[in-house]
Amino acid sequence: MSTILPPASTTEEPDAGNITVSKQFVFLNQEKSWREALKYCRTHHTELASLSTETDYSMLTELLQKQENDTEGERGVWLGLKNHMIWQYWYWADDRVMGNSHWAEGQPSNPGDELCGAVYLGKGGNYTWYDECCDFEMRFVCYEFTEVP
Repeated sequence: MSTILPPASTTEEPDAGNITVSKQFVFLNQEKSWREALKYCRTHHTELASLSTETDYSMLTELLQKQENDTEGERGVWLGLKNHMIWQYWYWADDRVMGNSHWAEGQPSNPGDELCGAVYLGKGGNYTWYDECCDFEMRFVCYEFTEVP
């Protein structure tokens, strides 16, 4: 089962040339490892979710709040966030370096074993990022671009 935000909740991507496109997040309520989720998103959508702006973060939060009620810290959702094993910096699966961040307190906590990024419902109803082992199976969020008429 997947959930897509309505078109009113999209952001325009300025680098699309002469075509105006919007970014939509798609929630997949199936559990996969980070690599399996990445492959699924690249096959069926565009990519695992990357959050390059605060608008993206707000859109993702809105989408996740529409899903079943999560208990604080209980169920994670994969993002397209990855740690470079050698250089130890975080980047998005679409090869953009991570800019703004919403790490939970004390995160990232284990750069040697936890190289993939997930989002969890945190205190106060905010969604915050955690580093996780890439082999864990979690639900995930993809994004896709659609042409705006």
